[in-house]
Amino acid sequence: MVEDYLEITFPDSYRYFLKKLGCGDISGKEFYGVINEEKINSGIPDSTWITMKHREQSNLPPKYVIIYAFGDGDYAVLNCEKNNQGNNVVEIWSPDESVFQFLSNDFGEFFYEQIKQIFN
Repeated sequence: MVEDYLEITFPDSYRYFLKKLGCGDISGKEFYGVINEEKINSGIPDSTWITMKHREQSNLPPKYVIIYAFGDGDYAVLNCEKNNQGNNVVEIWSPDESVFQFLSNDFGEFFYEQIKQIFN
């Protein structure tokens, strides 16, 4: 199981996305998910592969999974540790600076906001 491999627990909203879609591209917005069990020789849009790559190369803390690339070098990462309100927040991660910035309260909100931008 991917969660065991990454040593994290996905929140329900991300599990739902993985179960229903797995991963996806909507009008150029590519949402990373679990595409297969091949963890080493995979590629985009496999969240497991890119998360492990950045854990090794960019010191991404182990509580995060990469779910989206903004195209400017920054990523949306899902914090798999619940905050004090019981949410698993989505943050913007800048690997070059090792900076994290709040983006959304959970994966569902993040996904909805990204989709909404397509149609506005």
